[in-house]
Amino acid sequence: MEGNSKINSLIAGESTDTDLFALQQWVERFPYMEILRLIYLRELKKRDKERYLTELKKSSAYFSDRRFAYFFVQGAADGIGQVSGYEASAIASDYFAVEDHVSRESLKELAAKLKKARLDKLSKQSEPETDENKELRAKRLIAEKRYFEALKMLKKINLNNSEKNVYFALQIKYLETILDFKE
Repeated sequence: MEGNSKINSLIAGESTDTDLFALQQWVERFPYMEILRLIYLRELKKRDKERYLTELKKSSAYFSDRRFAYFFVQGAADGIGQVSGYEASAIASDYFAVEDHVSRESLKELAAKLKKARLDKLSKQSEPETDENKELRAKRLIAEKRYFEALKMLKKINLNNSEKNVYFALQIKYLETILDFKE
């Protein structure tokens, strides 16, 4: 695995024979590969300050964690390997390789919670609204002092429910009195 050792030495800043032109070509070919851009900026900072400043302005939009990028390029902070809670070698690999920070179990738990929440939302949307639910909503509307909306809802319920006709008639009369009083 000679390629991995070369990448790890570039990340750690141990390599002295870094080809700046080759790094620039890689950055142009893979513009969203953050670690390549960081290595390129670090090498530019060592060799060409003017180009470094212009490239830094262009590259800042590509970084997900600018604090990490700053410390990586400066070679400072808690040591390059452990800046901002991330391992530099983990950035070069894929998201699931960072097992210290994100375990597969926690991702499965998160996926299960999201699935449950989505199913709950769908089940609530698909439930037909019964007269009892409408009555509860009307009570909430009255409590929120949204009398006109509550009146409309109670009139609809009154048409469909003949058993509580007297109850709804009293509620409707009460709301009409409140609305007349407000005018």
